[in-house]
Amino acid sequence: MIEDRLHPAIHGDRDDARSFHSILACLNGLFYRSELRAPWRFSFLSEGGDTLTGYSREELDATSWGNLILPEYMSEIDASVEAAIAAEARFEITYPIRHKDGTLRWVAEQGHAIRDADGQPIFLEGIISDVTAARQAEDVERTASAQWRKMLDTIPQMAWSMSPDGREAFYNERWVDFTGRLINDGSILRLDLIHPDDRDSAHESWTLSVRSGTPYQARYRLIHRSGEFRWVLSRALPERDETGTIRRWYGTCTDIHEQVLAVDEAASARDFAARLLGAAPDALLLLDGTGHVTFCNDVAEKALAGRWQRSLLGSFWADLVPYAVRRSAWRAAARAWRTGEKIRFTVEHSRGRWWDVIATPVDASQTRPRLLVTARDVSDQKHAEQKARWAAGHDTLTDLPNRALLQQRLDAEVVGETASDRPFALLLLDVDDFKRTNDTLGHDAGDALLIALAGHLRAITGGDDMVARLGGDEFAVILPDVTEAEALLDFSRRLAAAMRLPFLHDGNLLECRASIGAALFPDHGASKSDLLKSADLALYAAKAMGGGTLRIFEPGLRDAFHQRSVMLKTGKHAIDAALVVPFYQPKIDLQTGLFAGFEALLRWRDGARIRTPDTIAACFDDPVLAVELGDRMIEQVIRDIGAWRAGGTEFGHVALNASPAEFRHDDFAERLLGRMRQHGLDPGDIQVEVTESVFLGRGAEYVERALNTLAAGGIGIALDDFGTGYASLSHLKRFPVDVIKIDRSFVTDLQCDENDGAIVDAVIGLGRSLRKQVVAEGIETRAQHDLLVALGCHVGQGFLYGRPMPADQVPAALRAERDAWRSAA
Repeated sequence: MIEDRLHPAIHGDRDDARSFHSILACLNGLFYRSELRAPWRFSFLSEGGDTLTGYSREELDATSWGNLILPEYMSEIDASVEAAIAAEARFEITYPIRHKDGTLRWVAEQGHAIRDADGQPIFLEGIISDVTAARQAEDVERTASAQWRKMLDTIPQMAWSMSPDGREAFYNERWVDFTGRLINDGSILRLDLIHPDDRDSAHESWTLSVRSGTPYQARYRLIHRSGEFRWVLSRALPERDETGTIRRWYGTCTDIHEQVLAVDEAASARDFAARLLGAAPDALLLLDGTGHVTFCNDVAEKALAGRWQRSLLGSFWADLVPYAVRRSAWRAAARAWRTGEKIRFTVEHSRGRWWDVIATPVDASQTRPRLLVTARDVSDQKHAEQKARWAAGHDTLTDLPNRALLQQRLDAEVVGETASDRPFALLLLDVDDFKRTNDTLGHDAGDALLIALAGHLRAITGGDDMVARLGGDEFAVILPDVTEAEALLDFSRRLAAAMRLPFLHDGNLLECRASIGAALFPDHGASKSDLLKSADLALYAAKAMGGGTLRIFEPGLRDAFHQRSVMLKTGKHAIDAALVVPFYQPKIDLQTGLFAGFEALLRWRDGARIRTPDTIAACFDDPVLAVELGDRMIEQVIRDIGAWRAGGTEFGHVALNASPAEFRHDDFAERLLGRMRQHGLDPGDIQVEVTESVFLGRGAEYVERALNTLAAGGIGIALDDFGTGYASLSHLKRFPVDVIKIDRSFVTDLQCDENDGAIVDAVIGLGRSLRKQVVAEGIETRAQHDLLVALGCHVGQGFLYGRPMPADQVPAALRAERDAWRSAA
């Protein structure tokens, strides 16, 4: 039994024992003695153990106290007891035990070690008290406190409380979020977080409330976690005890930064608005619900009062505008009153003065709100708009309608509301050689020429006719009710007669010719686009005829255009796919019968077939493709000459044909000479052939400079197709021509046509007299050969001597020619 294990002293005198038990019964808890170490078996336990644990004295005697303690608390309890024993101190611990019925009971244990005479611990002695009810009360209070704090953390304001002396303070999470300061950061006084300029007033308000007990309210700037100060509104109420003494303050801080700024901004805006109304450049009027003026600024006074010789205040607004627009102005004001919407309109207040007016309802809550009328003088803008509209539809140089107005007129004639089925003619005009005028005499001369042409067109048109400048040197004319070609020819003759009149500019006599393409509606196009295309095709055909003429559309032009488009597409493909190759036709010295050289003729590979240049003839008139074809030919001819020379082949020279488009690039000669030098070619290796057309087209001045440059570089110049063009003799005199080539048209019927024979004889004689070599083209028969030899022609070229051949066949042809010569010798 537990009592049997009590210390003998306790069991000394029976009366003392009774007194001991009486004392134990008065204790608030169980007195015990136990072993020093876990599981702490009791050697004595006072009454009440069964009430605390649910176990009888016998059951408690059979087990140990440690068996009732929850296992997870054992190590902590053991450590606390051991530490107290080692320190010769008391221990105080609280922990749960398991009641016999399975419930938990919380106990508070206080104890210490009893020591013998040597100071060695021999057992534990102490009191175990049931604190379950107190612990549950603490849990309830703790839960309520946590819920209260959680609730305070959810409100948007910063909540706080503190004792009157400020030592015990609480701040919710909003305070931490706002300031960035921890709640337990005791190193920072709350006053230190207030803007320095606001601290004195905030502290004064707080001190007054603490002394008087009145509610606290202050507005100040509080430091934000971003580093900026933000305006807050702080309020607090005191909590009093039964005696009326304040024991705590409870308050909130609300972020009112945006509201303060808004109020300040509103005040600033009101001040600014007052100054703005006085300084506004617009006329401002405030009308009451009946339309009478209750306010006006200086601009309105100056703009309107002077006109009426009286003050505007009290005037009826509609009386202030001209009579012609009074009704519409009043109607606009009435609409603004009725709908509450802003109404905008423009009025001409006086001759040439325009006002943009905006009527805006204010005091919308009123049945008849006031109107703020803002009027701006937009006269300059109106005039500028009128000029802009005119400029948008007219050419600034000639004052003629431009392309946009022409399109509108065509739409109106063809598909517009005013369209009728009446026929009309569309003419497109292009000034011939206009670029040459610009390049030689300057753009001022070109502009003067365009202005003069515009004047001529105006002079010969009238009524419903329309003359427009489309841009550059292009013009268009619409002639209503024209159905016959004769009317178009008459127009062309009258224009040509006007353009023949002498025209001087800066001391220079300017010549002006125009190519004209005409199309009739609806015969040549029932839509605007088709009619323009037809006129454009006719214009292209007129320019192809040499310019200075009229060409009326006919269906065949569309086929020609299609064919030209196919040629251009085919030529572009041949260039891009590197299908262009030179073929070489021999040129024979008619006196010796030996090869004198070759002419490089353009060919292009179409699969296994070799195509001649007539299949892409349109490319030679295209300014881009013609140059690209010429570059390809020059590049490959230079490469072939290099290969022949490397193989020891004596080829004489190679003649290259140059198109007019190549000469329009002012550096043609320099590029050719540079490429020859780069590849080590001699000047005598290349000869340049030109036709008379290069002298007559646009850019003739470039041709002359290029030929002189080539001649100075040692390149021979051949005039091809001699006798088929214009002014050939002047060309021989003006340009550095070394070779005259007689066109094949004169050689073909040389034997049977006396005129051809006479022409060939004359050309050969001319070449002999001018010391120029003469080459006859198109020789196909021995009879033609013999006759040309008898006439003294120097060189012959044609199928009789050989067809054009690829570069790799040239060496073999030259070897065969040498072998035949040796055999004949």
